[in-house]
Amino acid sequence: MEPQTNQINQALPEPHDLFLSPPRKIISRGAWIGVLILAIALVCVGVLFALKNKPLLPVDQINSIVVLPSPFEGLEIEAKAAIVYDVVNRKVLYSKNPNLVVPLASLTKIMSAITAADLIPNYTTVTIDREFLDEEGDSGLYAFEKWNFKKLLDFTLAVSSNDGMRAIASVAGAVLSNTTGTSEFETSRDAFVAKMNVKAQSIGLQNTSFRNETGLDVHDGGGGAYGSAEDMAHLLEYTLANYPEILEATTNDTSSISSLSNFNHSAVNTNPYVGFIPGIKASKTGYTVASGGNLVVAFNPELQRPIIITVLGSSYEGRFNDTLTLVDKTLTLINRGEQEAVRF
Repeated sequence: MEPQTNQINQALPEPHDLFLSPPRKIISRGAWIGVLILAIALVCVGVLFALKNKPLLPVDQINSIVVLPSPFEGLEIEAKAAIVYDVVNRKVLYSKNPNLVVPLASLTKIMSAITAADLIPNYTTVTIDREFLDEEGDSGLYAFEKWNFKKLLDFTLAVSSNDGMRAIASVAGAVLSNTTGTSEFETSRDAFVAKMNVKAQSIGLQNTSFRNETGLDVHDGGGGAYGSAEDMAHLLEYTLANYPEILEATTNDTSSISSLSNFNHSAVNTNPYVGFIPGIKASKTGYTVASGGNLVVAFNPELQRPIIITVLGSSYEGRFNDTLTLVDKTLTLINRGEQEAVRF
């Protein structure tokens, strides 16, 4: 019997060998597959829970871009030419024939004003000669009335006085031509207008030219000055940057201005809608038979962000309607943060 017992003992491992020997395969292949299926199921449940109560977009809108139309898209205005210019960002927000050259009418007086400011100091005394009152339109000035140049300029720009600008051009032009006396006023004005054209070229107004200081139509039926909407926007930009006080009077509905002769003049703005434009910084109207209705304005829809709007070749009332429409569209664009698209 011993031989059998020894064989059995040799077949069985020692007790401690059960813990030291390598483990044998305990989990079957079928069990592993079951574990994998369970893990996948748990992931799916987690995803469904995360998406619970979250609206699902149609497949064709996922990762798509919806372009928001510009407020200016499809806009129709009466003006032949117009531009909306963002000065700080140097960006054109809207334009219609921006380089079309048309008569400027009294927008001319902006260039006349800065040219005169280069030639004579604010304290200069300007006397209204009787000849100066022959210009078209009566703004209420008196013959031989004496004015402080800066106050006369404020009055002239606010009411668009042709008499006032003729007086200013004559006196300032005399400095250029070294002339004195009423018999030489024509010579001094010619010198003044020549200086206006030189200045226009020096500041890059390539489409702008002047034939007189007021912008009134001349005898051949043409305009007293010509320019484009883009040029007028840049002229106003240049004026605000270099002569910030010159156009201040054009932002008031009405103001009272006294001459050195102690005559008090009511200056009623030729733009009756300046109070409807937020942050108004400047306004200048123009109208003649040749030009139609013109208007240029600058306003701040946001702090220190001037926007310039130029409207040329509209009608007498249309220039105001066109400008207010462009102001409204500009505010719409800025209020939405100039957002061009929204990504889903």
